[in-house]
Amino acid sequence: MIIKYQNIELESIKSHHIEQIRNWRNLESIQNKMIYREYITFDEQEIWFEDVVTKNKLFFICKIDHEPIGLIYSDNIDWEQKISYNSGIFLIDNTIYGTGYPILISLLFTYCGFNFNLRENIVKVLNDNDNALQFNKLIGYVLKEEHPLYSIFSLKKNDFYNTISKFPNDLKITDTVEFYFEKTEMDHFIQKILKEENIVLGSEFKIIFPD
Repeated sequence: MIIKYQNIELESIKSHHIEQIRNWRNLESIQNKMIYREYITFDEQEIWFEDVVTKNKLFFICKIDHEPIGLIYSDNIDWEQKISYNSGIFLIDNTIYGTGYPILISLLFTYCGFNFNLRENIVKVLNDNDNALQFNKLIGYVLKEEHPLYSIFSLKKNDFYNTISKFPNDLKITDTVEFYFEKTEMDHFIQKILKEENIVLGSEFKIIFPD
């Protein structure tokens, strides 16, 4: 699937993306923000990708003006309980964090998840990652558990909408969100959820099905 909003694009990962993701993930600047910090080999990345393309995981390449700039994901979704148990984002260019794009990308991803019937998002953040801690609190996450290395934060659907309602318009989802379904098992699965649970998306969504 592909999600487009203004000049932001989120594209679900394919096999041709995995080497690029591995190179990003092995950057010291990215490793230092992760709980798992070992070097990732080509074979390990291949095994990882086989596990990613399942019905409880969503991984997207983030693009600005068609240029890949990072990854956003939910890698443990319980569709029955409607909870994403481990979400995250990393961007490969630190200068992007000085713009509104990290917030807009995260809001777009979260906004789509809640519209597709999730009710809670959970993230793990390293305790020494001050930027990520501040960022998650900014968009409404609340502390759930503290551990020596990391903390767990939770964002519930109503809290998310209450928080973003106070944001300035340039940090809100105000334009049309184009949602392109592709011919993948995951996309068919999400279409099935929409149908079975009678989910009607708002007028801000433009759903485009494959030919």
